Amino acid sequence: MFLQTIKDADLEEMQELGSGTFGTVYHGKWRGTDVAIKRIRASCFAGQPSEQERLVRREASSSCDNSVKVTV
Repeated sequence: MFLQTIKDADLEEMQELGSGTFGTVYHGKWRGTDVAIKRIRASCFAGQPSEQERLVRREASSSCDNSVKVTV
């Protein structure tokens, strides 16, 4: 699994698609490509660092090629 850090300034949110327990998903653009942006709620990261990493890895593994995860 490949995780890449992406600057918030490089993302363009265009439309909210939905939200749930962990955060909100938006249709957006990254480097000119249509992507799904999931903004994960900061409250999801209240646990230990190992729990935070597990959440990010789980979210990253359950996505398509054009999705971008962003923590708030």
